[in-house]
Amino acid sequence: MRKISTLPVLMMMLSLSACITLQAPVNTAESPEQKAFALYGTFVNIQEVAARHVTSGKATDSQIKLIQSADAIAYPLAVALKDAAFAYRDAKEGKLKQDAYIELERSFADASNSIHDMINLVVNLIEGN
Repeated sequence: MRKISTLPVLMMMLSLSACITLQAPVNTAESPEQKAFALYGTFVNIQEVAARHVTSGKATDSQIKLIQSADAIAYPLAVALKDAAFAYRDAKEGKLKQDAYIELERSFADASNSIHDMINLVVNLIEGN
């Protein structure tokens, strides 16, 4: 009878549940800058999950390249989102605040798609799909 180690299975389940719940902070955030910072935090979390997968020794060369490609697209958009959130938070009322809001919404939409793509990629790689 083959004995199955439960630790690797438990670690994979925890990683996957972390990926699935990454969007919860974005969904519960109330203000525009809270949503932006929550999405940026989601990106940082998925980067960590991806890094753990890459350094675990289980990632193939092609998986590593896929993760690097997804990160190369998402990273600058996530940084722009973070910067837009700070600009919105610090903007005074009036036209400057309105312009900052428009930029924040645009940055959120751009980063959201790339971050969701990266989440899906990492989850699928970890699950073996």
